[in-house]
Amino acid sequence: MMALLIKGLLSAALVIVKILCCLLGLLLLVILLVIFIPLRYQGRLSKEREKSLKEISLAGDIRWLCGVLRVSAAYNGREGAFSLYVMGIPADKLFKRKKRRHAGRPDKRSRMKETGQTAPESRKTERHAGEDEKDKKDKKYSGSRGRTSARTGRVKSGHGSASKGPSGHPPRRKNIRAGRTGVNKKKLRLLLSRDFWQNGGCLFVKHLVRLVRKLLPRKISGELSFSLEDVGQVGELTALLAMLLPLHKNRIAFHPDFGGEDYIEGKIEFKGHICIGSLLWFALRIYRNRAIRNFLRS
Repeated sequence: MMALLIKGLLSAALVIVKILCCLLGLLLLVILLVIFIPLRYQGRLSKEREKSLKEISLAGDIRWLCGVLRVSAAYNGREGAFSLYVMGIPADKLFKRKKRRHAGRPDKRSRMKETGQTAPESRKTERHAGEDEKDKKDKKYSGSRGRTSARTGRVKSGHGSASKGPSGHPPRRKNIRAGRTGVNKKKLRLLLSRDFWQNGGCLFVKHLVRLVRKLLPRKISGELSFSLEDVGQVGELTALLAMLLPLHKNRIAFHPDFGGEDYIEGKIEFKGHICIGSLLWFALRIYRNRAIRNFLRS
């Protein structure tokens, strides 16, 4: 008997261990999916020639896990739209189905009316109802006398607390300048110090540039034609767009117009992806630096 009992306990322990291992494996799989599967995004920006500069139409969406989760947004200059999709099904439809199911079921009040039951609050006898009315009348007469004294007491205590502190002395004034600016002088000194930039500042800028390169869109295309009333400003804007060559990688065709009109017309499309693992690695590398860690703790 003892051997059979021990054998049963061991088999039950093995089943529990297997279940725990399966749960831990699923949890680890979900964490790895979230960290290493990137979020893919794409967007489109367009503007017509006749419309004003404020009426720029924007559209974009973010997908994760081959479209299992998708978030799309659009803006046409006046109105915006936002939608969430789960396995290709809009989330609004899922919520509507739940509402319909709950709407078909009768509420507690309707059930009680059908069965003829009364609410627990309404289960009072006439005797208790009469006692409640008497108590209310007594409170009215007693409250009308005690209101003046309570009010005067409040005014007196409020006047005394406003003029003097608990010990009888007037309260000290707070530092108004520090409250207005809210700048931590210790952090500002560390940020402007030479040791911080030698040990941590340059490293932060270096990793930030790498992160921005990873977050920038991988594919970008489009064309843009523009013109301004001042011809000199058109040349300056063209030179500025030429300086942004590393961002658009010469895949956007710019057509400056020196005719003296005032318009902007074009269409730009871009695609890219964001990996959450790279963001976590960037945060870990930055936090490991002692200078940056001291700056954040100060």
